[in-house]
Amino acid sequence: MAPDVTSETQANSLTLPQIACMHQLFQHTKFDDPSGNCLAPLGDESFCEGIYKVLQPKMVATYTAKRAQVYQVHLFIIEAGVSLGGENFKKGINIFRFANCVPLLFEQDADVVTTTAMTGIKWKRYKINKMHEKIGVFVNIVSTKIPFKGTGMEYIGDDISKIVEAVKTCLEDCCNQLKSHRIRKNLETNMGFYIDQASTAWANIMEIRPDLNGPDAKVVTKEKLAQDLHED
Repeated sequence: MAPDVTSETQANSLTLPQIACMHQLFQHTKFDDPSGNCLAPLGDESFCEGIYKVLQPKMVATYTAKRAQVYQVHLFIIEAGVSLGGENFKKGINIFRFANCVPLLFEQDADVVTTTAMTGIKWKRYKINKMHEKIGVFVNIVSTKIPFKGTGMEYIGDDISKIVEAVKTCLEDCCNQLKSHRIRKNLETNMGFYIDQASTAWANIMEIRPDLNGPDAKVVTKEKLAQDLHED
């Protein structure tokens, strides 16, 4: 603490130098982040089920941040989802924003979710074509105080770096899940094709096997093959 200041010192007895010294100490003191137990995000499973039930996309990936963060002494946590396909989506990026699970319907263009999804995510990196595919972007910001911009309280600005980075991280994790799912799906399709071809070839081999084991069949050894090549 500041000089001559103890836990029993009355606030109204502090001098200006003591207050200035305490202010500097607090500025350089690292406090542990709170646990975030007071926040109530939907969670990956509930978020995913809700998207499937209402909008029925072909595939969905969701991700909830592992820990809460702090902005201006208020806790916040981000949970996000990315979907592909579905009749209820138009081509391109479809944005769905929520604040403490309440939908935000207006002033979408200025929102941190919109700017991050449109310019902050490298969709090609995840084998997703943002111009031709039907992409759903879902972000729920859960906080003890939502940092709304404007009087309408309908959007969250993109000037808060902590929130921008948190939204981007969650969306990128969802995109990675979708990329892995697509790769696995393609491998399964290719394996099915090659297994079918291999099974057909094996069946053909089994049909001609009796001929190979007939009385005229010959066994070619390595030595015999080398001798034939030398004679040629």
